[in-house]
Amino acid sequence: MNYPDFEAWIRASMNDVTLSDETAIWQIVDVIAATNAAIRDYSQNLPRERSATLTVVAGQREYDLPEDILSPPATAIVALYWQRVGYERDYLKLVDMQSGRTERISVSGTGKGFSIWGDQLILEDAPVSSDAEYPIYLRYRGLHALVPSDDDDRELFTFSIPEADMNLIYWYAGSLLMAKLEADDSYLRQYAGREDLGIRRDDSPVLKSADWRMKQYQEGMRLRLGRKVSVRLVRSRR
Repeated sequence: MNYPDFEAWIRASMNDVTLSDETAIWQIVDVIAATNAAIRDYSQNLPRERSATLTVVAGQREYDLPEDILSPPATAIVALYWQRVGYERDYLKLVDMQSGRTERISVSGTGKGFSIWGDQLILEDAPVSSDAEYPIYLRYRGLHALVPSDDDDRELFTFSIPEADMNLIYWYAGSLLMAKLEADDSYLRQYAGREDLGIRRDDSPVLKSADWRMKQYQEGMRLRLGRKVSVRLVRSRR
């Protein structure tokens, strides 16, 4: 799905069809912010499978990890290896890294290792010129593509999220937009009586809509991850 179709979908479902940003309920920047927040949350549960190559430089121990790697990076790395093809020897090799394994990991046959600190990969030993001939290969769990702020780029933007999961982005973004609307007019003076004018109401239809939409997202994500939806108990009438 591309972004223009998604924005038209979410605005139409909330009666915000307009040709002018000034007359819209939500400005474009609001819709983009809500959509990107949804993408970030979705990525934590269903990340994008990514790969990268780090160019090794002689004498350099520290290397920046990809910008779209999930945080914390140590738990987002799926496989990492640095192999001298000519010698058929792995300098670094890591497969299915478990949570918490951020300390130095020695490698059989070489004694070399590395650590992950912040957003950097740090080699135990500084590579020499012959080492720099071979790149470091990395596979990791990454953030899905975010909606750009530039108008032209946004018109051409296509979500990296599967089409079947776009309803999850729809529910999450819609919940944030409704919550913003409720926050902008939290007193709901048109519903308040004279005696409690100015007091925040707990029966706000906008707030209830925001909560309901977020519940749709949460239940949809549980189903997507293969988890059982929470059991709802109903009291029978006698």
